[in-house]
Amino acid sequence: MTLFILAVAKWVLAAILLMYNRHHKSGTYYLFAGLIVLSLYDINHYLTFGHGTTMGLAIVYHHVAPFLLLVGPLFLIYVRSTLTDDAPYTDPTSFILFRRWLRSLT
Repeated sequence: MTLFILAVAKWVLAAILLMYNRHHKSGTYYLFAGLIVLSLYDINHYLTFGHGTTMGLAIVYHHVAPFLLLVGPLFLIYVRSTLTDDAPYTDPTSFILFRRWLRSLT
């Protein structure tokens, strides 16, 4: 039950961060998405260890697992946009990294 409460708290924290910071920094959307993905990870662990339903676990894990791979890139883009004070993917090196990421999906 504690993991589920923490997941809901992350959703609330992410919504508050997005609501108050979306006009100041462009990277806030990436922080919001990263926190949402981490809360989905918490819900997955809650279904694995706390709840015990195998059907719910199979459905949630099947749909959440691809998004768990996005946590690292989302936080990388957030930190990079915070340190460089510009929008992500505006310089050519960012586009090269984005193309590599798209190629890795295939």
